[in-house]
Amino acid sequence: MAKTITVSAFLTTILPLVYSSGIPIVVSPGLNFSIDPNITPNLTPCTTITSTNAPTIPCFTKLQVASYLENFNSTLAEVCSPTQLFSQCLLATVTAVPGLNCTSKINTTTMNGITSASNSTTCVPFDCATLNSRACPAPTASTNMTIPQAQGYYAVYSLYSVNQFLSGWATALNRASSEPAILSVLNNTTTPTPTGVLVSLITRYGLNPNADAKLVQLAQVQSVKPDPQIQPQPGKDNAALSLWRGVLVDKLQKMSFSAAGNFTSFVGLVGDGDFSVKGLAGANQLIASLSRSHRGP
Repeated sequence: MAKTITVSAFLTTILPLVYSSGIPIVVSPGLNFSIDPNITPNLTPCTTITSTNAPTIPCFTKLQVASYLENFNSTLAEVCSPTQLFSQCLLATVTAVPGLNCTSKINTTTMNGITSASNSTTCVPFDCATLNSRACPAPTASTNMTIPQAQGYYAVYSLYSVNQFLSGWATALNRASSEPAILSVLNNTTTPTPTGVLVSLITRYGLNPNADAKLVQLAQVQSVKPDPQIQPQPGKDNAALSLWRGVLVDKLQKMSFSAAGNFTSFVGLVGDGDFSVKGLAGANQLIASLSRSHRGP
């Protein structure tokens, strides 16, 4: 039987661990990490991230990042504010900071001739729900990470990667050069809806099959809420196609909010490690793919 090591029982009793880059990491509470040699052999490459040693799906599996995330989810009510998206809480927990670009300010008050001072700190909130957000940071590469640090790295990288991938699709579809591809889908669809058109475009023009398949699943799950009743109709005029571009980008934004705000949606996307790897198609590659609209349905 595989032995287990309890990494943390309670988050509040764990002192932050520190990346060599200076970014603190804390451990998800209650995480049991298997030391079965058949499951976690040779973890050193997984705990060293450099420009030549990028994150990989096998390391996502060996580090049991999906279990790390599930354990994090089990403590959301204890460690997260009710007003936080789970993604904001994950970033704040893993990096042990409340947000980005924090600034301090000294506030002075005078009462009965006595002046007192107090400090306040303002930070830009983490935001991985908004497409093309500058407040959705990638974790900093580090060497010789502990296992908990590496798990935190992969969790945050997956969150960042989802935001970047959705943003790439949004940027590409918002370009006028995507209109022939959109038109080719519309001309082969009897009753077009944002979900149906987007799924067709991702399936036909996507460049990363595993990640694209997960986006298709997210689009279809997210469409449990009905698509808008008033749809721009297919047509060759620029106004109709421009309207479709906006509708598709709006659909991607809803998907991004769902992934960053709903833990189940996020784990459904990243649970196999498909978003824990570098090299997923970016905006420029997707723009080029959509421009090749001569493809058949």
